[in-house]
Amino acid sequence: MDNYPSSLRRFFMMEEEDDDMHFLLDDDEAEVATYNLLVETESSRLHCRSDGPPKVIRPRDLPFGHNKIKSDYFVPNPVYNDKQFHQRFRMRRPLFKRIKEAVKNHDDYFKNKYDATGKEGLSALQKCISSMCILAYGVPADAIDKYVCIGDSTARQTLHNFCRVVIEVFGEQYLRAPNEAV
Repeated sequence: MDNYPSSLRRFFMMEEEDDDMHFLLDDDEAEVATYNLLVETESSRLHCRSDGPPKVIRPRDLPFGHNKIKSDYFVPNPVYNDKQFHQRFRMRRPLFKRIKEAVKNHDDYFKNKYDATGKEGLSALQKCISSMCILAYGVPADAIDKYVCIGDSTARQTLHNFCRVVIEVFGEQYLRAPNEAV
């Protein structure tokens, strides 16, 4: 018993005491007491995540991504014209802007924020572009990292929030159950 860590020794000693007191408790109370002791023992140990590689944080130039998107599509003389925008996003530019503004006004997740160090976060434009690309082409979340400057886990979270907000905002008016004609 001396080879075990102190928490396990304490557990075994308490188990022996529980066996002596078992006749005082009914089966359900004994199970609950044993379970609570196990939870207490487990939670008192230090948990380390050693089963996977450490998380790698890649520095991204988020304002560059926003400015690149803006100069390619949303300035008075953009790199890509209306026809190319429609081909890439499968919708016209005014519709995209309307969706972006509605999503941004409905949920704070899509508003531009700053982190604890004062660095600017992703813009609503970047979040909407990434979601639209994933929806329009079915590309994986990590495929848009170079252009939008967004990580794959953030892109997945953004897509989830985007779909939720679009359903909340436009669901009553535009989303309907399929009928026999469809």
